[in-house]
Amino acid sequence: MRLSLLDKDLQETDLLPCYFFYGEETYLAHEFFDDLRRWLIPPDAPQLSVERLHFEDTSWREVIDLARTAPFLLSPWRLISLEMPPQGKKEKDREDGDGDEGPGKKKEFFSEGNERLVRDYLAAPASRSVLVITVPGKPNLSRRFMKFFTSFPPKVVLTKELKRFKPRDLGSWAARKLKAWKKEIDPDALAGLTDLVGTELERLDKELDKLATYVGEKKTIDEDDVRAVSAWTRDSELWELQNAFEARDAGRCLEVLAVLFQGGSVPIQVLAVLAGYFRSILAAQEGLRAGRDRKDIFKETHPQIRESFGSWYYDRLNEFFSAAQGLSRSELDDCLQRLKEIDSRLKSSGASGRTEIEAFVLDYCRRCRQEKPTWRARR
Repeated sequence: MRLSLLDKDLQETDLLPCYFFYGEETYLAHEFFDDLRRWLIPPDAPQLSVERLHFEDTSWREVIDLARTAPFLLSPWRLISLEMPPQGKKEKDREDGDGDEGPGKKKEFFSEGNERLVRDYLAAPASRSVLVITVPGKPNLSRRFMKFFTSFPPKVVLTKELKRFKPRDLGSWAARKLKAWKKEIDPDALAGLTDLVGTELERLDKELDKLATYVGEKKTIDEDDVRAVSAWTRDSELWELQNAFEARDAGRCLEVLAVLFQGGSVPIQVLAVLAGYFRSILAAQEGLRAGRDRKDIFKETHPQIRESFGSWYYDRLNEFFSAAQGLSRSELDDCLQRLKEIDSRLKSSGASGRTEIEAFVLDYCRRCRQEKPTWRARR
């Protein structure tokens, strides 16, 4: 099996007990873990053969206990992905819960007890468990935690920094991604795409999938295809805010808002995106009452999203109509009125508006997250 992140062909006997990735482009580590899953875990294997953990929700003892647990009969391997807090976060800000100290006491991010636990495991690891640790953010190799994992020999722990790609380095990555579609992209088209959506790999991956679907039987994606499919994401962060807001993803909304405000975006632009969303919900409700087809309504409210985009189209369609059916007219009017009041206060006071906008977004997302989707489109 060829693992692109390591740029080599591997046999199962070549796999290590632990892979330690750190840096700003952690999407590559997620790709690596997905490659391992497709290679080693049969489709009919129990889901517990693959564990995706976030350190905020677990402890080192739980991670090591999972690694030592024998795989299920239908799956000869156990894969564990552990996502760490971003580098730069204080190392003494949570309870680790590994039992080395009294209950309720603050514990170190990576205590001596943790070190012993992990070192003992790596000295005699489970033969069919692979642990992939990912640390996002700019490297800080002076951290105790980083020093510990980078001190192991490469036959025990493979460590690798994941740097952001520069535009000139994206060609080979894009070619590999499109190879699965039996397609390629013209260099000028790729340059145009990165101008539109940036060089973040996760976003580029989604755009390449949409482009590959859009061109159909055509083998080469050109500049016209990029303009047709991706040009509407020129204001990419504003679009990403709308995308996250429609999905009622409060965490992602706050992340995008932070980028927008730090980048100097005017609050009025943000309010326009939010108000536009609710106006499209209103149009959808009126269309449904008139007995119109949902896909026809969606085509008018989201002309940039085509049915040829496949599953991504249906995901957005379902999210949109779940929201449209979940909001009463009085709730919709209330949301629009609140946005209007925020807009008026911003214009009269000159305040930044960030706190008010964030509070509105959180309130809406949390309320909607309590409601389950009521309708699913047939594909």
